[in-house]
Amino acid sequence: MTTKMRMVLSLLVCLVVQTVRGEQADIVINEFLASNQGQIKDPVFSKFSDWIELHNTTDRDIDLSGYYLTDNLDEPVMWRIPSGTLIPKAGYLVFWADGQDVGLHTDFRLNRVGEQLGLYSPDRIVVDALSFGTQQDDMSFGRLENSETQWVVFDLPTPGRANDASHAVDVTPSPL
Repeated sequence: MTTKMRMVLSLLVCLVVQTVRGEQADIVINEFLASNQGQIKDPVFSKFSDWIELHNTTDRDIDLSGYYLTDNLDEPVMWRIPSGTLIPKAGYLVFWADGQDVGLHTDFRLNRVGEQLGLYSPDRIVVDALSFGTQQDDMSFGRLENSETQWVVFDLPTPGRANDASHAVDVTPSPL
């Protein structure tokens, strides 16, 4: 498959993803850091690993048992979120994308030159998904004020808590 064909297919997949998601997902991919060189240290393995933050937009706790995270929208069941994983109402949960495959550590890593991120329900239905381009070292990419549509680069990442607009350095249109 040619590069151009892959790009067209990715765009079509993302358009379908946006349509499937509907107006407002209960759980969203809120922020991620794909080139963590020295910003936030993983407390379990004491390394500067990449991470993905999910945000629960509801006023109730949500059980993420059996949901899936992936960095390839063609492979929606790449990594299964462990049983018993809860995200509190209006809360945030960080997953370390370090290839460790234990606890909240995915079996895949993020690619700083760009790729895709997806969250899928246990029924393999898209909950949230995006594609992103090249990322800067130690700068996260996230929703502005937890916006549904506007994404920014943050010079001070905020894993596990609300994004801080005062640290937005580049306002970007929604990722595909």
